[in-house]
Amino acid sequence: LFAGVISLLGLTSIHCIHSCILINEKTITLYAFKGINALEFRSGNTVQLIQSYGQFSQQDSVYLRQHWRLNNMAPVKLPAMIPNLASFINPPFFPGCSLFQFYEYKLALISDPFQLPIGDHKIEVDALVISGNPSVQIDVLMQFFQTRIIILDPSNSSYHIHKWQDEARQSHIVTYDVGAEGAFIKRL
Repeated sequence: LFAGVISLLGLTSIHCIHSCILINEKTITLYAFKGINALEFRSGNTVQLIQSYGQFSQQDSVYLRQHWRLNNMAPVKLPAMIPNLASFINPPFFPGCSLFQFYEYKLALISDPFQLPIGDHKIEVDALVISGNPSVQIDVLMQFFQTRIIILDPSNSSYHIHKWQDEARQSHIVTYDVGAEGAFIKRL
């Protein structure tokens, strides 16, 4: 009986600690759904999903709903935004680019059709996401961005991904291929 009570208390404590951790969690996730750009910003139990390319399959939609339900997360639908998320989707000075800041983490999303920005100021971001096979070269992007990592999402073709990886390697820039390596998750 005593061992049973101790086990029950232990399980309850573990569940309580896990719940406290989830409430304070802040993450950015770029999902690995084939052919889709799905970027999730999570603050505690509130989540914002931004999809800029492709359509979810029924299976992907069911997965997301179950994932959110199991983690007690409530999705926020656009145009509402979760706290601490600022976004500039296709700003006039930079067509084909969306800029996001979630807490202190800055992210740029490059998609097709992409146009070079106006001006010569470099934009400093923590990560640069390339989506939808835009006609860009890494060395040209690096003239306008300063970043630590380039993330290649699953909406890009294998041809473009390999080309960009080779270009980035020559410039000593780290890449992350979501389609090959799985979802990109950044815990803040």
